[in-house]
Amino acid sequence: MDYNLIRGYGGVCVFWRKEINSCVKVCEKGSDIIIILEIETNRNPICLVNNYMPSTNTKKLNKAHNKSDKDLNKANEEYMSMTSEISEILETYRHTHNIIICGDMNASITRNTTRDLLFQNFIQDAGLTPTPKQSSKYTFFHHNGKSQSQIDYFLFNEHHLPDINKIETHEMKPKNCSDHVPISLSLNTTLVKYKVKAKQNKVMCRTN
Repeated sequence: MDYNLIRGYGGVCVFWRKEINSCVKVCEKGSDIIIILEIETNRNPICLVNNYMPSTNTKKLNKAHNKSDKDLNKANEEYMSMTSEISEILETYRHTHNIIICGDMNASITRNTTRDLLFQNFIQDAGLTPTPKQSSKYTFFHHNGKSQSQIDYFLFNEHHLPDINKIETHEMKPKNCSDHVPISLSLNTTLVKYKVKAKQNKVMCRTN
C-alpha cells in the first residue's frame, strides 16, 4: 500500500494512505514534537495530537523523590510545560472534535515516580482516558536488555470515545532500529473529503 509520512521526531511518526489525502490536513498549531492532524468524518471531525514528551535519564527517574536533584526538577518542568501546551490544544478543539492523543509519553499510568504522577495528573485534569482495548504490553525496551515499560499510549477525551476497532501493540522486529515497538489504532468511521473553495477567475485590467 502507498502511504505518506508527515513528520517524525524522537520515534514519533504519522502515516496515512495517499488516497485519503483529501480527508486529512496538518494544522499549523503543531511543532517539531507535536503533530496535529484534523481528520474529517461523517460525524464529528477527529483531532489527532501526536507528540513526543520530554524524557529523562532512568537513574534520575529512580531518584524522583530526591527534591535536590536540579537536573530532574528541570526535566519535570519541561514535562509540565509540554502538558500545558497540549492542554491549550485540547481547549481549542474539545468542543468541536473527537480528540485522540497518542505517542511517546515517557511516563506510565501504572508506576508512581514523580514523572509518572505528573502524567497521570495531566490526563485526569484534561479529561483524558486510556481504553481497555490497549493491552498492557511493554512498548519500550532499554538497550541494556534489563528494563522495559509501557510509555506509549492512545488517550481519548472520555466523553467522546470514538468507535475503536482495535489497538495493537506490535512485536519487536529485527529490522526495528528503535527501542520502542509501534502501536497502531484502527477506527470504525467514514471519511469525508474536505470542501475546497473554488478559485475565482481573476480579470486583469488597467489601473486607469
